[in-house]
Amino acid sequence: MKTTMKKISAFMMAACLLISLAACQGPGAADITNGSVPSQNAAEQTGDTLPVDDTQESVSHAFEAGSEAISAASSNHQPGETVKPLSTTTKPSKQNQKPSTTAEIVAYFNAAANKVKTEKPGLTKTEKISFQVQGDSAIAGIANQVQKALKNTLNPDPITVKKGASHNAVFPVENQSWASRLSADAVSSASCVEKNGAYLITIRLKDEHISYEQAKKPLQTRHGQVVDILKTSEIEEQMKSLSWLITLHDLDQTYSGTTITCTVDKQSQQMRSAHYRIISRAVIQASAPLVGDTTVNATLTFNQEYQF
Repeated sequence: MKTTMKKISAFMMAACLLISLAACQGPGAADITNGSVPSQNAAEQTGDTLPVDDTQESVSHAFEAGSEAISAASSNHQPGETVKPLSTTTKPSKQNQKPSTTAEIVAYFNAAANKVKTEKPGLTKTEKISFQVQGDSAIAGIANQVQKALKNTLNPDPITVKKGASHNAVFPVENQSWASRLSADAVSSASCVEKNGAYLITIRLKDEHISYEQAKKPLQTRHGQVVDILKTSEIEEQMKSLSWLITLHDLDQTYSGTTITCTVDKQSQQMRSAHYRIISRAVIQASAPLVGDTTVNATLTFNQEYQF
């Protein structure tokens, strides 16, 4: 299963529907997180639900048509480019020796993460995708319908990989034989706490701006060395089948607040569990038949849980 394609399907379909169907009536925001609108929304605070009018029903029909096109495009997905590993002078700490400096913690994490790809221990992945679209107040009602249509995509069923089977397509970095080439200078903070015979490692990446042009070579970005980012090639492939609805001119991303937390067995240096939280703040410049040229600001959050 192409997990990255699910992310793009959710992101692009929601953006297309919101851009083409939203009215221009003033500032507002719609927060779609596990099938709900944000607590700041007056309807949620009072316990009321937004009405599903004819416009919202058209959203659902448009989604169904677009989903079929997305599925067809997804089948033609090809892995991204490869890149040489970043040079580093820091080696992992000796086995059973607790890493302490940022460089040591990052090196220790890299070694443990890469073991997942080489040793293939078996895993279960659970992912939840949420997004907040900034725009006009009318978007809230439309977004309420969109999130229902996207429920299965935003909260896909867990994926299980058997022990000994390839983990390359499920564990980041997707479709690579390695999991992390993270460098210490890409990290804003790193900590390692010993507990119950394991190390609890928390790594927070520095903010990174990735232009649409840079996303053509994701493995040459700092985030692309350790997590899956939205790739230009995949977005463009999706947009071919959505040209009837929207024309994408630019997609500018800033990854801010990306955090990786994992538990690593102290003796074997094998990962027991991992949590990747990836946040992308995107600015989408596009044009649609009903609204002409427009700009949409969206924040996407990917929560990925791995159990080994």
